[in-house]
Amino acid sequence: YYNLEDYETAITTFQQLIDNYSDSEYTDDAQYYIAWSYYNLNSYAQAITEFEKVINNYPNSEFSDNAQYYIGYCYEKKLGYYIQALLEYQKVIDNYPNSEFSDDAQLGIGNCYNT
Repeated sequence: YYNLEDYETAITTFQQLIDNYSDSEYTDDAQYYIAWSYYNLNSYAQAITEFEKVINNYPNSEFSDNAQYYIGYCYEKKLGYYIQALLEYQKVIDNYPNSEFSDDAQLGIGNCYNT
């Protein structure tokens, strides 16, 4: 459903996977795609909440650094909350220093200071 851009159905389906198969190795993937589904529906505050679940519920997920970056991105680019964005971008640098998103987070911090 996600690839078909039927994001509402994708959210329901991914949530069912999390609820019914909590031991699955794919639950972090499902949570991550729930967040992106809300993002693609322009529900940025809800996307932030769902990205936070990736970080908090699946701290070792391969998506944690990406989720942290996009929390900052949503605050900066979509909601215009620059101070909060700056704090979230800093978490990428502090918590995921070797992440491919560290440079983008640093750039985001600069953008927040220049806004």
